Amino acid sequence: MVDIRPVYHHLDDRIRAHVLICFIAMVLVRVAERTLSMSWRDIAYTLTDIRVGHTKGPDGELWLTSPLSEMQRTLFTMLKVKHPPKVWDFKKSKKAPIGV
Repeated sequence: MVDIRPVYHHLDDRIRAHVLICFIAMVLVRVAERTLSMSWRDIAYTLTDIRVGHTKGPDGELWLTSPLSEMQRTLFTMLKVKHPPKVWDFKKSKKAPIGV
């Protein structure tokens, strides 16, 4: 189910861009449903548990992805989408010791 609320675009270019984005999203949902033979609700539910955790230490900040379930890996593979990386980002602390 998609939440629908008022969209306050007044310029023609912005209205067209918004409609185009909505159309592309709808096409992607339909392609996923047909490729996986699943409803969008089931697909979204399966992917809901994917999380990105953030931790901060003396060496810097790190963003890690939760491990994928077998079903999540299967969905990504069937859709020919790269699996999310285990490490999303690492920002070295400006105060980190030399050599870290």
